[in-house]
Amino acid sequence: MKGELKIKILHLCSYYIGNNLYNEMFKTFGNIEEVESFVMVPLKKTYEKDVNKVDKTNIHLFSDKIFSLYDRINFYSKKNKYIKMINNYIKLDSINMVHTHSLFSDGIVGYEISKKFDIPYIVTVRNTDINYFFKYQKHLKNRVLHTLLSAKQVIFLSNNYLDYLLKYIPKEYHKNIIKKSLIIPNGVSNFWKINAIKNGRNDVDKVRDLLFIGTLNKNKNILNLIKKIEKYPEYHLDIIGDGPLLDKVRNYIDNNSLNNRIKIHGNLSKENILNLMQKSDVFILPSITETFGIVYLEAMSQGLPVIYTKGQGFDGYFEEGKVGYSIESSLDNLSKIIKKIEKNYNGLSNNCAEEIENFQWENIVQKYLNVYLSNIK
Repeated sequence: MKGELKIKILHLCSYYIGNNLYNEMFKTFGNIEEVESFVMVPLKKTYEKDVNKVDKTNIHLFSDKIFSLYDRINFYSKKNKYIKMINNYIKLDSINMVHTHSLFSDGIVGYEISKKFDIPYIVTVRNTDINYFFKYQKHLKNRVLHTLLSAKQVIFLSNNYLDYLLKYIPKEYHKNIIKKSLIIPNGVSNFWKINAIKNGRNDVDKVRDLLFIGTLNKNKNILNLIKKIEKYPEYHLDIIGDGPLLDKVRNYIDNNSLNNRIKIHGNLSKENILNLMQKSDVFILPSITETFGIVYLEAMSQGLPVIYTKGQGFDGYFEEGKVGYSIESSLDNLSKIIKKIEKNYNGLSNNCAEEIENFQWENIVQKYLNVYLSNIK
């Protein structure tokens, strides 16, 4: 069977360029010789950067600048252009399975393809689906319901996002959707696998240095975090990232004489992020909304206990107190949670180092492959 391509998967991946995790995923799929993947990446006509290719002979990535500004408000025009792009590149009657990597932008297209060509499909539900499309694209609700009900499997990154989705779905359909739902998280890149510590850290008696990594915007809750840290002079905060709130964050730090305790590093290379993680005690990312947050896993690979937002993607994947603690986005009990971490720092750190093994892309891709094989006709 070695070298023989047995199944052909069409991946609809509208958000490929927005997140490096897809590149990591398809690189790993490329190591499975029995699978041939066709990855569709539709782009806005104004997009100017290069699209990261995957240097594997069984991964075929196609990207086209097909969407205009008008398509942002006319979903049906957008859908038709997407389908036309797909037909331009591949013969759909040769495809065994369609994996749509988002519910609205990709899932509805997968549903249309499935109806016409009788190809089974699965759909992954992501943060944008829950926190944008369900709220602001309500006219698509019925079409999305059909997409969910016709899918062979519905994939969520965490149980919380299944719970959130069900709030938008009539109760009579809950049992159907729950029955075919699976939880498959994102994987951590090979860089963090190679540099992961073998055991937890046992050199931290008192938590002092906190680390934040993320876009400096309202959703990442960065200003609120800084204001909370300001109240506790025993804590220091390193901030990695850039974004629309950068000037506001800088001004707040300067105006309140916090430069000796809070430092902005901007965007850093993976190597420099690794170095700063190894000098930190706790990782905190209190996003208001978050699908899963791969950066939590990256921090865990360095034995860093994590503080994550209650009720969001990462919360619920581990038992509370296993690798860290959840916190309300208000951050009102931040000091109390840090004290909890101090009491069992070695145990939490050891758990982080052990649990990260479950998030290697090889394991994640194998789970997807099992889903494909169990649903192909």
